[in-house]
Amino acid sequence: MNRLLCIIPTISLLNANPESKEITTEDKAPKGMVWIEGASYTRGTKENPNIPFNDEERPVHKVTVSGFYLDEHEVTNAQFRDFVDATDYKTQAERGWSKKDFPKAPPEALKPGGIVFSGPSKAVELRGQGAEWQWWQFKEGASWKHPSGPKSNLDGMENYPVVCVTWEDANAYCKWAGKRLPTEAEWELAARGGNEGLDYIWGNSPKPGKKWLANVFTGEFPHNDTGEDGFKGTAPIKSFPPNGFGLYDMAGEAL
Repeated sequence: MNRLLCIIPTISLLNANPESKEITTEDKAPKGMVWIEGASYTRGTKENPNIPFNDEERPVHKVTVSGFYLDEHEVTNAQFRDFVDATDYKTQAERGWSKKDFPKAPPEALKPGGIVFSGPSKAVELRGQGAEWQWWQFKEGASWKHPSGPKSNLDGMENYPVVCVTWEDANAYCKWAGKRLPTEAEWELAARGGNEGLDYIWGNSPKPGKKWLANVFTGEFPHNDTGEDGFKGTAPIKSFPPNGFGLYDMAGEAL
């Protein structure tokens, strides 16, 4: 399955409170969550010269996943704000970064801040070690509250997916919400929406019927996003149709 280019990582959650003895079933779905039936599926893709960036998708192999619940959409800025307001939590980007964890990072990259997409002015080589730093840059003061840098804010973005969060931040949110992060195998099963052997989660065409079905980088990556899908950058949740399981934004957007 080919994964379209996304913007910045964010959070999707499973219902999994280890302290609860209650067994939830498909007929008793938690609010805002979708039951994903357990299944076996073929994970990975065969080598295809027409699909870039798929080296990490091999070898093709069979995996089996038990049933689980998954949030029907990404965690929004409003939901993450509720967590922060309730706990006074500070994200990694707000606290700054450790020299111990990033020994090769220059001092300026250890200050509070985050990685922000910054498209170059012209076409660049997409492959090779460190190539991604041609379109990502560390910006001091960037955080979930200031996703594009210290002068940006969340005005009008309550229903956009939260960004500039690390695994540690996402895990803290999960514990507060009584849930957990999905495994990669669980997430991929959910993303497929019941389909098997397709290039994309909806079929084999990136733009069926000349209509974009996900928020992706349109144009020539990484220097020319045309916004043909209706958005430059992230989009409000549920801006595009759900997959076969009723889950939104399982391709593109902020994954």
